[in-house]
Amino acid sequence: MDYDLIVVGAGPGGSTAARFAAENGARVLLLEKREKIGYPVRCGEGIAPKWLEFSNIPIDNYWISKKVKGAKIFSPNGSCLVVEDDNLGTEVGLVIDRVKFDQTVADLAVEAGAECRVGVFVKSLIIENNTVKGVEVTSNGVEEKISCNLVIGADGFESQVGRWAGLNTLTKPSDSCGALQYYLTNLNIDPNYCEFYLSKGSKGAYIWSFPKSKTESNVGIGCLMSRVHNPGEIRDLLDDFISNHPDFSKGTSINEMGGGVSLSPPLDKTIRQGVMLVGDAARHIDSITGGGIANACIAGMVAGKVAADSIKSKDYSEEFLEKYEKGWRELMEDRLYHSYVAKTKLSQVSPEMIDTVVATMNRVGVAEPTVQSILSVLDEYHPDILREVGEMI
Repeated sequence: MDYDLIVVGAGPGGSTAARFAAENGARVLLLEKREKIGYPVRCGEGIAPKWLEFSNIPIDNYWISKKVKGAKIFSPNGSCLVVEDDNLGTEVGLVIDRVKFDQTVADLAVEAGAECRVGVFVKSLIIENNTVKGVEVTSNGVEEKISCNLVIGADGFESQVGRWAGLNTLTKPSDSCGALQYYLTNLNIDPNYCEFYLSKGSKGAYIWSFPKSKTESNVGIGCLMSRVHNPGEIRDLLDDFISNHPDFSKGTSINEMGGGVSLSPPLDKTIRQGVMLVGDAARHIDSITGGGIANACIAGMVAGKVAADSIKSKDYSEEFLEKYEKGWRELMEDRLYHSYVAKTKLSQVSPEMIDTVVATMNRVGVAEPTVQSILSVLDEYHPDILREVGEMI
């Protein structure tokens, strides 16, 4: 075999998997289809440092744009709930430079002993007698077959590795989100808080601001695709919001990015013989925020360790790789599932209900806006809303 393990995709999840596998003795090849790791940026660039520490990724000022104190959550009528960063999820605490971050995590994999190649497009898995034997690739117009015993698919929301492996990666329209983000400059904002605006407009849109400095911020929008019917609707909503915002309306957009985001629960199955999926490919995504950097790193850590054990044991069976399935689910599944159910319920409630809940959370002083804390507020102060929304966990 050319390599023990091939990792497809050098984002945070793939690079972390490659690193942990290499640290534990595996011969690892990390493949990235783009010529430069981290480009283009398709991310709000927010993450909580505690999850990086959990994945053993050293915090480095090189890729930190701004450390924030917390988040301001705005209900549809403009009421604001301020939450400190220690009480938020996986996306608040640091606003990062995603290109520098991705490159740093890939560098950690290389330092651990992994080989990294960019500009390599993976065309297919090589499968013989239902056994993974490697991948077929194209690089600079040259086709090549590279052999291995194990493949980790970290190739994003549109994962081809998962499809080639026969895993069900389909996402319902109601679990898909269309996103658009502007990089605004010439602002004069408070850079100490990320901002989130709930249920903007009839599309149930969610708008965010991740400040990179006093004068710069990533300002974007996500809309459920099941509620978008005409081209340009998402852009019109974001443009209208920005033009009516007292701060953002003064800014200048110097870059934009758009695309689809999965808001589905994790895949029912993320393994088969010789294959594991991590990160967006496995739907390790927070359905409320669409964020996934931290989840990808956590899953990558588990996958890399299991890959190394599999290689040492020379056992690449689906039964052996159940260690990965069990490992990431123990760490994340409950949290991701709760977010999914909450997203589903929130998309059904009226803006007025959201206003009421946010106002009550402000009044009673709820420190941590988790699904459980919201349910507790509803149970004590608004049992009528709780009955209407239904059981969320």
